[in-house]
Amino acid sequence: MMKRNGPAMHFICNERRWCHSFYALETEQVWTHHPDYPGWNHLHIIALYPEAPFKYKKDFGLGLDRASGITFEENMEQLKQIRTMRYKCISSRL
Repeated sequence: MMKRNGPAMHFICNERRWCHSFYALETEQVWTHHPDYPGWNHLHIIALYPEAPFKYKKDFGLGLDRASGITFEENMEQLKQIRTMRYKCISSRL
């Protein structure tokens, strides 16, 4: 997070400006955990503008390349090795 995703989102927030804020949190203690899920403790809180889904992959890939020299695909493949999301919830107020 510190060397890849964080700097990539910093690039998006400050240069591309379609993301208002990005918070990546690591919990100290997990109180409840589904036994079928891998053990990971990250939570992301992201405030996006409506056009964000159309720009994410390209701009995040550019931010990753600048920060650590890897592609969007390489980063996502490595993340698959440490976490799995079975459910995702999206909510917005326009």
